Amino acid sequence: MAAGAVLFDLDNTLTPRRACVRAFAPLFAADFADALAPVDAEALAAVLVEVDRGGYNPARGAELLEKLAWREAPAAADLDAHWPRRFADAVVPRPGLHELLDALGAAGARLGVVTNGGVYSQNRKVDVLGLRERVQSVVVSDAVGCKKPDPRIFALACQELGVNAEDSWFVGDHPENDVLGAMRAGMTGVWIRDAETGHDWPEGAPPPHHQIETLLELRDLHARR
Repeated sequence: MAAGAVLFDLDNTLTPRRACVRAFAPLFAADFADALAPVDAEALAAVLVEVDRGGYNPARGAELLEKLAWREAPAAADLDAHWPRRFADAVVPRPGLHELLDALGAAGARLGVVTNGGVYSQNRKVDVLGLRERVQSVVVSDAVGCKKPDPRIFALACQELGVNAEDSWFVGDHPENDVLGAMRAGMTGVWIRDAETGHDWPEGAPPPHHQIETLLELRDLHARR
């Protein structure tokens, strides 16, 4: 059956997380230049990658205070608040992103993004990545009051696009939040396996409908549907 829509997770799916963190490092250094002790740019980037933990570390601020040398240490809460706000300015696209979206759009697929996170930061990433003109729907969890893997957020995205869940694909890197959540909502689940984030498929869970390593593999899958 043709896919009426193809929807995507944002972080770690449309973006390569470690590359984004490395792009964020100069912004972090500039913003905290007066507070940080002198630090090598590569060493700083390595610390930020470690502390980020693939985007799943709720205690970044406290760890940054511990792992970096400070002349005048900020509050951990200030570091926690700074990261999502400023990190959004540094996101870079996963290779093949724009080529994929342009090909899917030319093939007639409706396109959308469903992402967990804050309204400002996630919408800023969408704009920095140049997605706004390529997708017809962006659903951010904090804006709608539910988050993946809650089936309601997938249903909202399908409703915005005017498509049925069973005619739609969802692409994501997180097995539970993205792929299994979408499958439980009636969508075709596509797992982009990302060696950097290290998510393993849960033992005993039903397999994804499709598994890919790169975004452009999805273009070929869609063409063969």
